[in-house]
Amino acid sequence: MNILIPDTSSLINIHDIYVGQNHIIDVLSELFDVQVSKEIPHEVRRHKNKLGHYDKQMLQFVRQARRSFHRQKDYENLLLKHFSPGGNPDRNRGERYNCSLALYQVRKRVTGQIIMLIDDMRACRGLLEWYNEHFKTTATWTSLDLLLHVYLVTYPKWPQVQARVALRTVIPRMGGTQAEITKRIQNSYSYLQELYTMLRALPRVKKVLR
Repeated sequence: MNILIPDTSSLINIHDIYVGQNHIIDVLSELFDVQVSKEIPHEVRRHKNKLGHYDKQMLQFVRQARRSFHRQKDYENLLLKHFSPGGNPDRNRGERYNCSLALYQVRKRVTGQIIMLIDDMRACRGLLEWYNEHFKTTATWTSLDLLLHVYLVTYPKWPQVQARVALRTVIPRMGGTQAEITKRIQNSYSYLQELYTMLRALPRVKKVLR
């Protein structure tokens, strides 16, 4: 099973999304081995006002997914030293811990793909970009990538109209100018329609979600 390591930014952006009758975190638990670093539960607590009445549900989810691993501090210090030796060790901790966790999983020779889920573009252009250039061991997804993947693997359980609403809800939360948001929505709708046309023509397979 693929490992999904979500950042707080993406969890906030998808916190109220449903796939059919299933809340998104239940779907993620079905489709992935979800793992988070020790910093993510703290960040979820700090940003609980952005999670509405899903704050306790999301906190329980990340607590269950939290991973501790041998010599985590060594991994974190190594990344900090080589990426930003003069940087503030108290900044970007969530991203740094998640990268440490991903690198540890690679060293364990785990099977499956390691997916970093993040919507913080500053981190994508900073630490994650540096990490992927140096180690080339993970895939980096945004919430948009994730939702389109979920539609692909759960079809026909997730109605297209509901998926479109989810995309239109999440994409503005990812930030950008109004023009960028509009273009992103249009492109995602077009891709969703292509998926629908293709999937409708394929033979049915056993449903993933119960």
